[in-house]
Amino acid sequence: MSRTLFANIIRFIFLVLLQGLILFNVQLFDGNSLPYLYIYFILMLPIRMSPIVVLILSFAMGLAIDTFYNTPGVHASASLVIGFLRYYLIRTLAPRDSYDAMDRPTIYSMGLNWYLRYAILLVIIHHGWLFVLDSIGSFNLWIIIKKTVLSSIFTFILLVITQYMFSKPIRS
Repeated sequence: MSRTLFANIIRFIFLVLLQGLILFNVQLFDGNSLPYLYIYFILMLPIRMSPIVVLILSFAMGLAIDTFYNTPGVHASASLVIGFLRYYLIRTLAPRDSYDAMDRPTIYSMGLNWYLRYAILLVIIHHGWLFVLDSIGSFNLWIIIKKTVLSSIFTFILLVITQYMFSKPIRS
């Protein structure tokens, strides 16, 4: 248990610093594609973690990112939304034999097909919510859709690369 806690603390700090100091400055397609790799923290929380703890950690992650981006509550709100929906999505995507042998949702533990459905849905929901909130005052549906799609693709590519780099294959 303490090893999992320590790993999540390190992942939290690393992703906040990576997002706030490096990825904050990365933009593609004239600022329409922005990577939000920090949601990897929320996606990788243990499957059996209490939904309340997931919401608290999601809010903390979003709030930490809001401090770097100077966007009061936008990232915290989007993080809370996926933290909330994550529980229901995991239950909906549950395999026949449940999650007995799995601890975290990774490509290796759940399979590529399961991870694609899980991650893509949460990334699109996060980005859609984020860009809707960010555009309040100058609402333009076309820009919201364009940013959501392009940023989701960019973020998802980074998520898959990160999965293959840092998740360990399951050995038989």
